[in-house]
Amino acid sequence: MTMDSDLDLFVLEDLVAAIGFAASADFVTRFIADCDQRVARILAAFAADDFESLVLDAHTLGSSAATYGLRSVEVLCRKIEHSEPTDVIEQDMDLLSAEAARGCAQLSEWLEARESERPEREESF
Repeated sequence: MTMDSDLDLFVLEDLVAAIGFAASADFVTRFIADCDQRVARILAAFAADDFESLVLDAHTLGSSAATYGLRSVEVLCRKIEHSEPTDVIEQDMDLLSAEAARGCAQLSEWLEARESERPEREESF
């Protein structure tokens, strides 16, 4: 099973329109740094059969993913969050890891492209 992990650029542009590029870039950068840690906690909770922690971290990651336009990560997290403990399988964990990594790479590419489009600030004398 594969999912389309295209980044929802409209979500990101809405964020930029609401709070500006600098703040958006800061939040996206923080999300990227946190995403690996959050996925690691989800995987650890799955391995430990700690469904309560699994659901909490999946909920948190899914909400954050939605904020930054990572629809496939959001959908996977919601699936995990609303599943029965016996319905969450290792394949879900593998897919979440792959989609989160791909989504974070896409966010990094978006940041780089957006930053290269920005005009250099002129220094005032």
